Amino acid sequence: ANAFWNHAASLTDHASHRLHLVTTTAFRSKERFVIFPDVHLILQSLLSKWNGVAPNMQVCDPDVLRMLEEQIWIRDYRLQTQRFELKAQKIPGFSGTIWLQNRLPAPLMEIWKGLLYFSTFSGLGVKTALGMGAVAL
Repeated sequence: ANAFWNHAASLTDHASHRLHLVTTTAFRSKERFVIFPDVHLILQSLLSKWNGVAPNMQVCDPDVLRMLEEQIWIRDYRLQTQRFELKAQKIPGFSGTIWLQNRLPAPLMEIWKGLLYFSTFSGLGVKTALGMGAVAL
C-alpha cells in the first residue's frame, strides 16, 4: 500500500480530472439504483473499496469525506443510460465521461489522487467484481 500511495503522490496535481466510465456504472442508495453520478456517492464508493483492501491504511475520518465533498464537484459530463444484464435482472446505470473539478489543498489532493488512481483498479459503484463500473483516467 505504501508503494501505491507513493506512486499516486508522484502524479501531477490538476484542478480537473476526467473519469471515463468504460462499463455500466451504478450506485445504490436507499435500496434503489442511482443512475446519475454524485460526488458523495463517488467518494463513498472509492473510500469503501479502499478501506476494504487496505485495512492498515484506512481513510475513514468523516471530516476527510466532508472536506473532499466540499471541494470537488462535477464540472461536466457526457453520459448515457445503460442496463447491465445479470441473469434475469437488468441493472440500470450509466456510462460515459465525467469531468470533476476541485479546489483541494495539498494534503487532500494527495488523498484525491490516490483514490482516482485506485479507481482504475477497483472500479466505481456496485457490482464491480462482475464487470460493472470500470474506470479509465
